[in-house]
Amino acid sequence: MAIYRALDLSSVILNGITIEGWSEDEDALTMPDSIELAVIKKGADGLMVAGRTAEKGGEVTLKLLANSSTVQALQAIVLAEKNGAAVNFSGVITYNDGSIATLDKGVLKNAPNGYTLGKGAPGTMSYVFEFQVIDFETITGSFESP
Repeated sequence: MAIYRALDLSSVILNGITIEGWSEDEDALTMPDSIELAVIKKGADGLMVAGRTAEKGGEVTLKLLANSSTVQALQAIVLAEKNGAAVNFSGVITYNDGSIATLDKGVLKNAPNGYTLGKGAPGTMSYVFEFQVIDFETITGSFESP
C-alpha cells in the first residue's frame, strides 16, 4: 500500500510567512528532482576519479491561487526588491509524514508581474526561489501506510 502524502497536510514556512492558497497544479510545490553530489572522470585506461560538486541546494517553486493571502505578502517583497531591497529567504517544509526539508540562503528568482486572465479563472501565480542549501531528512518521518 502506498504512503499517503499531501500538501494540505504539510506546512511550508518562508521568512515567517506560512504559505497558503496553493494552486490546483499537481506540482504546486516543486523541489529539486536531485542534487548532483559528485562529478566523475574516467581515464582512457578506465581509472576513475570523483570530486565533490559542493551542490547543496537548488530551485524551489511555489504555485499559488491568485487570491491567496500569500500572494499579497510575496508581492510586497517583490516590490521591495524592485526598489533596491535585498531579501534573503530561509524556511522549513514539514511534510505530513514527519519528514523535514530546511531551506537556507535563498533568493527569489522569478515572480509574477500581474495576473494572467482570460476565459475562466485567473492563472496560477508562480514564485521561483533558489536556495544555496536544502537539507531533506526523513529520520523523523513515518513511512507506515495510513
